[in-house]
This record gives sequence, structure tokens and C-alpha cells, in this order.
Amino acid sequence: MKIICSPSEKYLNKKSNADLRVFIYGHTKNRNFATCGDSIRRYFKKKKINLKEDAWDFLSFAISVVACDLGATRKLSPDGWTRHIELEIAVNNPDKWNREKNLIEQLLRFLSTDIWQVKFIKGGFKDSIEESGSKSDASCVSLISGGLDSLIGAIDLVNINEKPLFISQIVHGDRQKQSDFVAALKKPFEHIQINHSFRSPLPLEPSQRARSIIFLSYGIVAATLLKKYENGKEITLYVCENGLISLNPALTEARIGSLSTRTTHPYFLEMLRELVKNLGFNINIENPYQFKTKGEMLSSCKDQFLLRKLAHKSTSCGRFTRNAFTHCGRCIPCLIRRASFVKWGNRDSTTYKYKNLRLNDPQHAGFDDVRSAVLAIQSIQNRGFSAWFGSASSVLPENDRPQLRSVVERGMKELQLLLNKFKLC
Repeated sequence: MKIICSPSEKYLNKKSNADLRVFIYGHTKNRNFATCGDSIRRYFKKKKINLKEDAWDFLSFAISVVACDLGATRKLSPDGWTRHIELEIAVNNPDKWNREKNLIEQLLRFLSTDIWQVKFIKGGFKDSIEESGSKSDASCVSLISGGLDSLIGAIDLVNINEKPLFISQIVHGDRQKQSDFVAALKKPFEHIQINHSFRSPLPLEPSQRARSIIFLSYGIVAATLLKKYENGKEITLYVCENGLISLNPALTEARIGSLSTRTTHPYFLEMLRELVKNLGFNINIENPYQFKTKGEMLSSCKDQFLLRKLAHKSTSCGRFTRNAFTHCGRCIPCLIRRASFVKWGNRDSTTYKYKNLRLNDPQHAGFDDVRSAVLAIQSIQNRGFSAWFGSASSVLPENDRPQLRSVVERGMKELQLLLNKFKLC
């Protein structure tokens, strides 16, 4: 599938041979075009935030990837899953981006499991704001999604006297929660909430394997807004996620119930760090919880009182919106969340639609994710952890491999404690 992304309607009109043409940072009356990113442009203009060309280019890259991920339907692929995506992106500095073509294609292939061919062309977006606002005096940048892991990360950062600039991607049902979490911290912190607002004439692809790259790009762009960055200092972007979810192991050989994203997998983050450095950004991306389980994150949080007050209000469920903003209680993220509360030893007052996993029907114990978790635990018990984890070790950084294997093993033990509670294994 050929997809072209540009801020020029005139250029897009010339490319009628493309399967999807995406007009970025603007609206159009042309119903044959998709649109993406206009709300971002309007937000920065309203706040008098003047982004540099390299920041706009990184946003354009991320927006274009997300547009492809949403606009290219997997079921039309020969195998019903792997897409062949030929992507053309307009940027201000195409030579610099084209030098990273191989790394970018490798990064995207790992992230979305598709085959990518990426080309950068001249014609990137830049928005001139006459009266630019002042730079932020934050010490770092931290993503805050409304989820439990990023909440713990925020609490820990302010308790070691960091002053983060918090960045959120607005998700239906979580906007107020994101604001409430930042407001609950010890003192006022800067908080940016934005969304890319993609619209397309084509049916949307539901898998969205690459969706979080736009969230990471917000953090990278935000780092360029800090006074420290302007003064030549390296900025740390904190991306907080537990090690089990980060490593995304397949629970069964058939991959039933495997975790869906690879956005914080250490292999992906290493490639992203390399890309960011090669493009000239003085930014380090760090997941401080790479070697901790979700339960360990809860237990070691530096403000237990605040965490007990807020933890149940966070969102973990992969089907939260589809369940009328209620946790389903049976998807893999919900199971790991519930297991972490058992490990923590504090009451989980989260409302779950399917609470009693002991019920032997397709909605509870027979649900695919629950069944796959049970099968994984049984496989570990019968064959040993190493045999179950298998080939997943091959993409782990060699120096960190023992710690990464260990965090998955401990995470699976947390999951086992939950399943034992319901007498499922």
C-alpha cells in the first residue's frame, strides 16, 4: 500500500496514484484525503509555542507512521496480517532523514510487524509564530497516560525532586484523569495534553501496533522546549512501564493472548535512542522500571499514601472504551494489573466488568486471554521457564539479558498468584 503524507494539498493532488493521501497539520474539503495533526498545530499556535524545523519533522514522521498504521488494513494483506507499506513523508530536512532510512525501516518493522519502505521528500511543515512563549524550566519530560505505571513514575519523579514537564496523549475517557493525576502531585507542574486526530476516507485498522510512537514523539518534541535543552544540556524523557508488559512475551506458541505493543521493548527503545541521537536531538529516553514487575512498582513507590488514593482510578484495560469506560478484568493488561495488586497486598477497588474469573464460561475462565495465561503458567510449571520463554531471549540486549529474563519470570509468578486465587492453576 502506498501512502503519502504532506502539509501541501497541491502536492497531494499530484499524487493520485497513492492508495492513501494524508494532509498533515490542516483541514481539507477533499474527501479523498485523510487528515492528521491539525489539532497539534492549533494547540502549539494557541500556546505560542514555536517549534523548530527538526521538531516539526519528528512530529511529521510519527504522525505519518500512525496514519499508515490506522489507514492500512491488515485483512487485505496476502497473509491477513503483514502489510507492505510504501510511505513518503514531507520533511524540512529530507537528506538527514533519508540517511537514517535503514534504521527507521528496521525500527518500524519491529514495532508493527510489517514491511516498510520509507522515503523522505522536501516540503516539511514549519509554523512561524511572531510572539513565542517562554521556555520551560522543567528538569525532564515524563509521559503520563492515565495508566498505573506512568502514575507511579510521576509520583516517584517528584519525590526525588525532579521537576517534570508532563506530556499526555488525549484518549477518550482519560483526559480528566491525566489532569487529576498531575494536580494530585506535591506542587503545580506543567502539563501538555494533545492528540493527533486522524480522519480517513478508508476503514480504520483496529490493531494499531504503532500507535504509541506518536506519544513518544510528543515527549521528544516537548524536550526541545526546555531551557536546559536550549542551553545544550541533555534532557531525559521518562517512559515508565513494567518489565513484563515492556518485553511483550507470547504467552502460548500460537500467540493466543500475547501482549499487543512493543513500544517500550528494550530493543525498540535502543533503536529509537539511536535514531534520536543521529538526528541531532540531545535527548535520552529511559524506562526506569525495565527490571521491575508491576507489583514491584506498586510496592516500591515512594509515596504509598498517594498511590493508595489514586491507583484504582488509573486505566490499564485494553478494552476500556468498549466497556463504557470500565475495566474488563480479563484482558492481559487487566490480569497483570489485578496480579500486581495481589503482590502489593493492598485492596483493589477497581471496578471490573468480568470480576470472577473462576466462572467456567467463555466470558470468564474460558476467555482467550485468561485461558492463554493459564496455559502459560502450566507450561512454565511443566517445562520450566527457559523452555517457555524460548526464542524471546534472542532479541534481548546481551548485557541486560539475565535481568530481563528475571523480571519476566517474576512477573509470571505474580500472574500465577492471581490465577491461584481463582483456582485456575
